[in-house]
Amino acid sequence: MISISGMNVVTNDFTSFNISWGATVTGSESIGDYGVFLWRGETPTYDTASYTNIASGLASDYSYRDATVSGFRYHQWREIYYTAIPHELATITTLGDVPTPDAIDTDMDNQAREIIRREAYTLDPRYGGISTKILKRKTYGTHCTTCWDAVIQRQTTDNCQECWDTGWIGGYYPLLTQNAMLSSVVKRTNLLEWTEWQAGDRVMTLGPYPHMAPRDVAVDELDQRWVVKAVRSTQKGLYIINQNAHMRLLNRDHIIYDWAITW
Repeated sequence: MISISGMNVVTNDFTSFNISWGATVTGSESIGDYGVFLWRGETPTYDTASYTNIASGLASDYSYRDATVSGFRYHQWREIYYTAIPHELATITTLGDVPTPDAIDTDMDNQAREIIRREAYTLDPRYGGISTKILKRKTYGTHCTTCWDAVIQRQTTDNCQECWDTGWIGGYYPLLTQNAMLSSVVKRTNLLEWTEWQAGDRVMTLGPYPHMAPRDVAVDELDQRWVVKAVRSTQKGLYIINQNAHMRLLNRDHIIYDWAITW
């Protein structure tokens, strides 16, 4: 049996990403009997529906250069994740679950790891946090065939259930479950930190994953849908350890309320 671990993503010029991984084979089998499918996506889920298969090869290659991402990192809020799924060369049968996805990031030091661990306690629903469902908005893919006008490069109709008013087929990636905390009272200091604040807006605090971006959506246990307006993160050594997102409650007639949520 084979296992993939230790994925690493680096870049020198943001026109290509270099992905490397480790592979371990147990038993009497040879690593030459296995290959990997390399997948790329925008969200760190364990669902292959969130990814695009960009390459395949021998597991013993241990690395791949993705030269198809030129310009991807120039999108301010786009994060690119990779994962490698092993398979048997003889049958092309994939083995096991999707390994932990990885993205370009600095290494987490022990202090950052401890801060994240302690913050996770404060965000736990047992100690004041809430469980939320996160919908990461797509920023690339196939444009909607129902409402997207290729000439003027925008939507021509609203309330489209093919793209959920994002312009991209599917609209959002599969749900992520994450603990968070929504502020109940907005302090004056919050008002000074954010722009275009409206009555009813809140601040959502959550850990480092997933990296939130404007127009992502969070759903609380009351089935209220909140859209991200802006994000401020706290970093240690360039590693994100905490995020504060400016959230605005969407009206009940918004198309996103048709997205079925299962708790």
